[in-house]
Amino acid sequence: MINSEISVNDRFSWKRVAGFAAYHTPVIRGQLALYFSVTILFSLLMLLKIGEVAQVCIFTIMLTVLSYMFLFSPLAFVRAGDTRIIERMIPASSSEKFVFYMVYLFVMIPVSVFAFPELSLWLYTKIPDIQHPDVLSLVSMRYQCFHDKSMALLFLVNVFTSAATLLTCFYVVMVAHTNRIIKAIISVFVIQIVAGLAGAVHGFVSAFNEALEIGLSGVPPKPLGLPQDQVMNIVHDIYGQSAFVIVTVLIMAAFTIVMLFLNYRALNKRNL
Repeated sequence: MINSEISVNDRFSWKRVAGFAAYHTPVIRGQLALYFSVTILFSLLMLLKIGEVAQVCIFTIMLTVLSYMFLFSPLAFVRAGDTRIIERMIPASSSEKFVFYMVYLFVMIPVSVFAFPELSLWLYTKIPDIQHPDVLSLVSMRYQCFHDKSMALLFLVNVFTSAATLLTCFYVVMVAHTNRIIKAIISVFVIQIVAGLAGAVHGFVSAFNEALEIGLSGVPPKPLGLPQDQVMNIVHDIYGQSAFVIVTVLIMAAFTIVMLFLNYRALNKRNL
């Protein structure tokens, strides 16, 4: 229940943040319950002793579903009708509302989405009876960001891209007046398509230059090896080019900062 005796003043108040959170409690309780249920199910499936193909399918589906659960999490704040009037009446400043949303989206949502699956994947690497060599290599590759520079850079790019995409989805939810769900979903896919096209163009250029170099030198190309080895070779070829990586990280970091500012400004306007 929202405490109607809370008044807004110039000082930041966690009490008012809690009061604003109380208004959203039914929504976030339902979303977190759903998210934890889905992730616990995936986590248990990953620990089953099943065939290699089935494990690869579960691993791939799990990563895809978890990614979109994170990116689409702001859709929980889409309610029937215009809730801006109600939110404006809640005694909390723009900064206090902004803190609630950011803590929820970047702390509570990641915990509900990734905590159990990451624990499950870690347990998978420790239980030989359920392991398959190729699946184990794919799972282990996720932890190479702590040891491999190229994988660490790829991790950074993914973090900033995911953060910027989620913030864009949230921004559309905040500012759109009609068809908010559809517009927010479209915004997520547009960013992914643009990022994918940029990566594809750079990958094509890199592959062309490598092929040209091999053709001119006459040195035969290295064997492709296992699928996970091919992935690692591609990552090293692309992210080993420091200029491209630095530009990519800076662009996505700047995009994230811009979206943080735009979201705060949108909340500030809603609070007037």
